[in-house]
Amino acid sequence: MLKVRIITRTDVVFEGEAVSVSLPGKKGAMEILDMHIPIITVLTTGIICLKLPDGQQLFSISKGIASLTGGELTILSDATEAASKISLERAQKAKKRALERLQKFNSGTYEHRRASYSLKRAENRIKLVEKITTR
Repeated sequence: MLKVRIITRTDVVFEGEAVSVSLPGKKGAMEILDMHIPIITVLTTGIICLKLPDGQQLFSISKGIASLTGGELTILSDATEAASKISLERAQKAKKRALERLQKFNSGTYEHRRASYSLKRAENRIKLVEKITTR
């Protein structure tokens, strides 16, 4: 079993053991299993899937870094939310705001890049909520 910790700037989002962890790597999706070689990798906006002994737990992540050493996986991220805590209504409002800001600011500006990042994050959260409600 892997020991897993998911940490944001303000909170420890998850701490426990998992059979495997699927991560959205910058160069593609990856799955980490027990006895995996040590690794440090950059994560992109996407979905983390923890396969637990008694089921699975899903999280939305917005950029981060994963480090695996000695059977312990630590995920540091800008923002991570458990699927069960995401409000679809709030995510849809965030998407609408991001789209409005993209229209307002010129491409290449800091504000435009921030709006683009916000849009990706909102769309990822919406995708995750829809994934768990269609099961």
